[in-house]
Amino acid sequence: MNASRPPLRALIVEDSADDAELMADHLEQAGFDLFYLRVDTADGMTQALREQQWDLILSDFLMSGFTGLEALQITQQFELNIPFIIVSGSIGEDLAVQSMRAGAHDYLMKDRLARLGAAVERELKESEIRRERKRMQVENGRQAEELRLRAEQLARSNEELERFAYLAAHDLQEPLRMVAAYSEMLVKRYHHKLDADVDSIVGFIRTGVDRMETLIQGLLSYSAILHEDRPVLCPTDSNAVVDHAIAALGHTVADTGATITHDVLPAVLADSAKLRGVFEQLFSNAMKFRKVSTLPQVHVGATIRTNDILFAVSDNGIGIDPQYSEQIFGLFKRLHRDDSSGLGMGLALSRRVVEQHGGRIWVEPSPMGGATFFFTVKPATAPAGGTESVAMP
Repeated sequence: MNASRPPLRALIVEDSADDAELMADHLEQAGFDLFYLRVDTADGMTQALREQQWDLILSDFLMSGFTGLEALQITQQFELNIPFIIVSGSIGEDLAVQSMRAGAHDYLMKDRLARLGAAVERELKESEIRRERKRMQVENGRQAEELRLRAEQLARSNEELERFAYLAAHDLQEPLRMVAAYSEMLVKRYHHKLDADVDSIVGFIRTGVDRMETLIQGLLSYSAILHEDRPVLCPTDSNAVVDHAIAALGHTVADTGATITHDVLPAVLADSAKLRGVFEQLFSNAMKFRKVSTLPQVHVGATIRTNDILFAVSDNGIGIDPQYSEQIFGLFKRLHRDDSSGLGMGLALSRRVVEQHGGRIWVEPSPMGGATFFFTVKPATAPAGGTESVAMP
C-alpha cells in the first residue's frame, strides 16, 4: 500500500467473486489503497452508481444475463468521466475492438492481470486530463458567453450614445442660430450706441457661435459615417485623389508656402470622395502644425504589398510624441489647445473612413523630421504576389 496515493474506489462488474478478488489483489500489489464493490446485474450496477462515487469501473465481458457492453451503456447514461476497463477471460479481438469503439478505455485478459495496475494508472491520468479538458471547455464557453453579452451591451451602449450625439447636435442647431441671429440684430439695431467693449463682446459671441457650428457639423459628420453602411468602393486613381485634395487646400497651401508632392501612386479600391477627405485632413494637419520659420513640406508615397496598398504621408512639422500616437485618433483628442488647433475630430473621422475601407491608420516619426501617417487600402486589382515598392524619399 502506498500511503501517498489517494484511495481508489473501484466498481467491479463481475459474476465471479474469486475473479473480483483477484483483480483487487493485483491493484493492491500495484500500490493502490483500494475500496471496491462487486455487482453482477444491471440493477445492482445502476444502484451502485446512483448511491456512490467511483474512480474506476472494471467489467467482465460475458456474465450470466449481463454483458460488458450493457455495463458500458449504463455508465454512459450517468455521463461519468471515469475509466471503464473490460477484463475478460474469453473476449476475442473483434469484441475487444467493438468495446473500444463503443467507449471502453481499455481491455485486458484475465490471464494477464499483471498489466492491470499499469493500465489503471494510465487510465486514471487520462481521465484527469479529460476532466481538465472538459473543465476548460466549460470555462471557455462561460467566458465566451460573458464576452458575447458584454459585446452586445457595449454595442447597445454605443448605439444609444451615437444616437444621443446625433440628436443633441441636431437639436443644438436651432438655439445656436437664434444666438447668432439676435447678436447680429443687436449690432444692427444699436450699432450707433455700442462702445468698443460691447463690440468686443459681440465678437466673442460670433467666434463662439462659429466654433460651436463647426463642432456640431463635425458631430453630425461623424455620426453619419458611424451609421453609414460600408461605402461603395470602386477602382480609383489615387494620383487624381491626391491632386484634388491639394487643389481643395489651395488657399492654405499659398498662405503657408507649403510644398506638397507625391510619387506616381497605384490605383486603389476606394470611395474617392472619402479617400480625398483623408488626404485633405493629413495635409491640413501638416500645414497647421508646422515648425516656426520653416516652410511646410509634405510628401506622399506608397508601397504595393501582397494584400493592400500602404500609403505614407510624411511632413517636416513639429512631429508627435510617440506616447500620443494612439490618443490622437480619439474623438475630441487634441495635443495643442491654442485657438487654431481645431476640434480634435479630423483624425477620428479619418480612422473611421480607413476602417470602412478595410484598412488601418497609424503614425510614426518621419524621416523628414515631423510625422508620417501610414494607412492601408485595398488595391484596385489583386497583385500576382510578393511586395513591390513605389519609391519614397
